Amino acid sequence: MSQSLTSFSTVPLLFAVQLSAIALATRHAIRAGHLARPAWIGVLMGVLVLWAVASTWLALSGVYESQAFLAAYPLVWLPFVPVVAVALILVLFRPARDAVRALIDGTPTTWLIGIHALRLLAIGTLIKAWSDAFARSFALWVGIPDLLFGLSALVMVWLAARGRVTPPGLLAWSLLGVLVILPGAPLVGQMGLPGLLHAIKETPSITTLFAFPMVLAPSLVVPIFVMMNLLVAIGVIERSVESAEASPV
Repeated sequence: MSQSLTSFSTVPLLFAVQLSAIALATRHAIRAGHLARPAWIGVLMGVLVLWAVASTWLALSGVYESQAFLAAYPLVWLPFVPVVAVALILVLFRPARDAVRALIDGTPTTWLIGIHALRLLAIGTLIKAWSDAFARSFALWVGIPDLLFGLSALVMVWLAARGRVTPPGLLAWSLLGVLVILPGAPLVGQMGLPGLLHAIKETPSITTLFAFPMVLAPSLVVPIFVMMNLLVAIGVIERSVESAEASPV
């Protein structure tokens, strides 16, 4: 297989599509009268863009491939940087939480599910592993489950379009989207890096994950997919609680 094909990465494009999807969903929610304070969605998107720029700079400057970084258990904390940044804003600012809730409520279920079909692009990881351009352990234990979840998104969209996805079903499926990544991906990845967890020795090693632009997957794109799953799950739970409280005893 050609070097150009194995070195190609869709990760930056995935991030652009994620941002575009959030922007389109925001526009739809505003027009539907669900979202009164879209500026907070813009703030959250801005945080993600700033982290994308910072992560890109760290990769291009060689920080991500330095021995000090690789020995600092990066997969234990790096994927959580954007998650913590977004979570802090949501915890500290009630209007931000309200805006996210309104965005989820105002977005069609088919959209909330369909964005995860992009996880089918995990097939690129499998192709690289098959071509000896990426760590096979990570492709096997992380890439394949993520690919299968992307396939399930197509089935779920089909069901949702026919009104056959119930809130409990959406909740269970959203949590599954988190579980195919956590805790497996950080653990398997870290097992291929220096430190107490180092148990997988292969060529190429998992350090290829930290080369640009591939590093944007664990530091940005995958955490965004996980956050989307979590926020939808939380939204389903909140609506269920509110419905229970509103029901007559």
